[in-house]
Amino acid sequence: VYTAYQMLVSFDAVLMMCELFTFMWTSLNFGVLTITLVQMMVDLGLFVVFFSVVLVGFCLALIGLSETAPQHQLGNGRVLVDGNEHVRDVNDVLRNDFTTRVVPSSETSVELGLVWQPFWAMFAEFDLAELSRIPFGLPLMWVYVLIANVVLVNMLIAMFAETYARIKRNAFVEYRYQHYLHIFEYQYAVHALPPPFNFPLLVWDT
Repeated sequence: VYTAYQMLVSFDAVLMMCELFTFMWTSLNFGVLTITLVQMMVDLGLFVVFFSVVLVGFCLALIGLSETAPQHQLGNGRVLVDGNEHVRDVNDVLRNDFTTRVVPSSETSVELGLVWQPFWAMFAEFDLAELSRIPFGLPLMWVYVLIANVVLVNMLIAMFAETYARIKRNAFVEYRYQHYLHIFEYQYAVHALPPPFNFPLLVWDT
């Protein structure tokens, strides 16, 4: 229970620090940057949805091609690899096509499997040895990296640049609008006393 509580508080620290942005709306310089950041998060959300379609497509393609790899289970711990029969000890080998690859238990860590290869390939982290075992695995990953790291990432940068230029052109108007919203909120919608001291006033208003 304490571990779950500690994890919750740890993640909550990020949200608490983000609350500092609310005090930056009143500054002309920081206010414009904060507005730009919020709008860029909207662009990022659109990009994630678009990118997820490409990502899932290549993940399914890799998983499908992995079924055609020259490795077949013969039973009784035997595996047929490239036409040669090998005896495999199930206690020394761990395999899960969706999360891990065939890895000896003596290794210190278990590498991520095919379903995660396209995701980490965007950050230049992929297993060439694992991909080389799959027919057309390396060419498929090359096409994916070209699309993801060149086309999609540059599209995201262009979206960010367009958003920043648009807000920068109307920086003063955007700042005045956000400044007015905060003045209106604290003058008419929010009590002067902060929580939990404003609880009696909330009860009285209801």
